[in-house]
Amino acid sequence: MKNSDITDHTATAVQTIFRNKDSYIDLLALDVVWTGDYGEHLLPLDGDAGLASALTLHNPQNVAAGLVNGKLALNERKSNPAFYGLISQVKEPYEGLTCNVLEYLIAEQAGTLLEPNRTLSTFDQLSPIGQRAINVAKRWRRWQSLGYFPLGFAEQSSAREWARGNALFMRNWPFATAVTRNAQVTWPWRLTKLPGGAATLGGWLWGASKYTRQPEASRRVLELFAGAGWQKAKALSEGMPPTIPALYNDSEVCAAIPMCSVVSQLKVARRPSGAAGVHYAAVSKIIATYWFDILRGFGGTVESLLDRMNREIAALLAIDVLGEPTNIATTSPAVAAFNSIASIEILLLTAALACFIAWRKTPIVDTIGLGFLVPVTVGVVMVLVLVYLTAGTPSSATCVGQYWVQGFGFAMTVGACGIHLFRLWALSSNPFVTRRQTAPRQVLVLLAPACTMTLAILIAFSATNWIGAYETTLPKSRYIGIHHTGPGQAEAKLLTLSLANAAFLALVLVPFIELDLVDQPTGFVLRSLVLTAAVGVFLGAYMAPRVWLAYRYWRDPAAAASRNIVMATGTMTTTPTGGATNTSPMMDPVKMLQASHMKRFDFGCQGVLTMRFARRSWTMYLTPWKLAQTYLLPRERVLVVQPFGSTAHARCIPLAVISRIDMNTADKINGNEFNVILASGGWIQFMAADAVEAAKWVGEFKLAVG
Repeated sequence: MKNSDITDHTATAVQTIFRNKDSYIDLLALDVVWTGDYGEHLLPLDGDAGLASALTLHNPQNVAAGLVNGKLALNERKSNPAFYGLISQVKEPYEGLTCNVLEYLIAEQAGTLLEPNRTLSTFDQLSPIGQRAINVAKRWRRWQSLGYFPLGFAEQSSAREWARGNALFMRNWPFATAVTRNAQVTWPWRLTKLPGGAATLGGWLWGASKYTRQPEASRRVLELFAGAGWQKAKALSEGMPPTIPALYNDSEVCAAIPMCSVVSQLKVARRPSGAAGVHYAAVSKIIATYWFDILRGFGGTVESLLDRMNREIAALLAIDVLGEPTNIATTSPAVAAFNSIASIEILLLTAALACFIAWRKTPIVDTIGLGFLVPVTVGVVMVLVLVYLTAGTPSSATCVGQYWVQGFGFAMTVGACGIHLFRLWALSSNPFVTRRQTAPRQVLVLLAPACTMTLAILIAFSATNWIGAYETTLPKSRYIGIHHTGPGQAEAKLLTLSLANAAFLALVLVPFIELDLVDQPTGFVLRSLVLTAAVGVFLGAYMAPRVWLAYRYWRDPAAAASRNIVMATGTMTTTPTGGATNTSPMMDPVKMLQASHMKRFDFGCQGVLTMRFARRSWTMYLTPWKLAQTYLLPRERVLVVQPFGSTAHARCIPLAVISRIDMNTADKINGNEFNVILASGGWIQFMAADAVEAAKWVGEFKLAVG
């Protein structure tokens, strides 16, 4: 049987004995890496004076291998220091390969991968230990690619290959000495230490079962096994290397074991069985698997394979390799800077809104409308509050607060901007409109659905604990962020952000923040930069000029009016009145349309009107105005509407389908709107240049319809 098979069968037998707490067995031979597995079942030996005296003669490294939680439970039976060579135990993942890896790493002072304090020494690849481990791994891969480091050999097969004279160097356990002698090789050879002098601690240990009925006798037997006489006898009869350093000065021992000259120079490398505990076999398999791939050149770069190996070991042993959360501290300079900027912007926004309310009767504010200015300013202020809420390590309460503030802030800001822009677009082709602001009541009605839906979603999320603090892990760190516990969260989040990014192409940094692609301090800086920069542009480019113009109108209306301030679609330009006047006969096309009047002919009347059509009256406000040449033809019993700039055919409406014509009573300011209601329920709303012109058209319609 293979050595590994014998070890596996022995392990099964030992497990059965300890599981049944069988007292029949007093002493057991245990593999050196089983201390973590069976330590709780072994008789404590650290209080025995005889054993303590005997163990003072032994190599401290060998004695340390028998400690369980700092207490002596095992007595060294033999130690097989391993030796490196170009023929080695490098085959599909198994324990021998793990030993080879540890020897090379320890020789280069690159740690043992899993240290006794349960830290992963090569996780930080930029550290000196990490760099040395990477160099060892790259050297292995290079040697193997050049044919210097053949794969597929275990203990017995490598010893046979060596005995046949097919290798210059061989790394193996001391049993290979007997194999070499029995092969009666004809060429000279000798034992020596590996480069760096590292040798993995192998061999077996003696232990006493905690369930034995003879604890005192067991201790005395172990004391015998630990003595120099027994160690010398085993060395002479079986060639087992002793663990008492003084015996390597004994001429008889040195004659039987040709390693006395090098044993004192060895650095014993213990396998991480104590740190791995009952999971050592799995840890060893992980190490061997990834290093075998490193040798073969499979699975990616050396750095990526070592990183995956460390993370797999960490996951198996529940080792925290990322450290404390790296959330940006509330006392950091970046937080202080952005909080100051946000505070200044909030004060400026509040002051601007107060000025608009105080000067609401000025033409500037009247043109824009408080129905837009109030919700958009409040929404922007709420968005800026996120700068305060995203600093530091969040709790569940602050996570919920972030969602509420962000939800209502964006709903009000985006909703108000959308309503305002839609109204400006809807009125862009209507030269007869003198009041372009959106009425507060209309804004409230249009914002209500968005705010109601936002409120319902936030209440549902909060009530079901769908929002909370969670841990986001990055390659080298972690931070605490907002958690969405609902199903399909990643897909929904990605879809939402994709739509947002498509709508707001300037905010290209948002996906990096929301999809956890950067660490939390960087995310805080990017988010704060996006918010404060956008608000700063809004303040400087939109709010400030309008506050200044509103102030001028409030301070001196006559002087402001003398500047001939023109307001169109919510933007203002000023034209000086001094200097030479323009004597060009050309007239402003808009003013020409505004000055146009209805013309009567024998066959009817015609004129320029703006119109919009809706199948339901409540959808009328969602329809843009269109400037059209309008013909009312009583003889032909038809109404013809030809929109300007349209290549489509004119719309012909039989007068027979018109059920009613009346003035628009909702228009209490200008009085230049009238409605044509169709029998089918559709509405056509017309607007004339002024109230007098609208009254003329209503009269003509009523005469024509009859």
